[in-house]
Amino acid sequence: QRLSDVFAMALPSLVPAEPLIHKFVWPYAGPFCGRSDSAFSRSIDQLAENRSQPPYSPFDFQTEDLHPESFHNDRRYWLQYSEWELRPHLIRFRSVPHLLVLAATGDDELQEVSRRMRQHHHEVSLEAMEYWSR
Repeated sequence: QRLSDVFAMALPSLVPAEPLIHKFVWPYAGPFCGRSDSAFSRSIDQLAENRSQPPYSPFDFQTEDLHPESFHNDRRYWLQYSEWELRPHLIRFRSVPHLLVLAATGDDELQEVSRRMRQHHHEVSLEAMEYWSR
């Protein structure tokens, strides 16, 4: 499942925090302009109007060969725009021991997280429907 699907189902989700998240997000971003996507989808239209000039390329660190020792600032910069950072109410762990502690979260707390996820998803859905009905 994709994170967006799990979020839409309001399933409380344990996800890695920085820096651990970089081991999971970028290696598997293939079909979404990542390492294994086509060169065309990974190209930037230099002639596009109002094109922004971000400080780091969204593609340089996603070459076919992983370079975990490189591109740290690039990854940090682009992570802030990913659904892993933009979606609220994700439960973040910093280590395996922390994951185990969080996995023992009580039902009442998880139900509250689920309620907040449902509410957020409802609000975002309303915004999207309003936008696309113009």
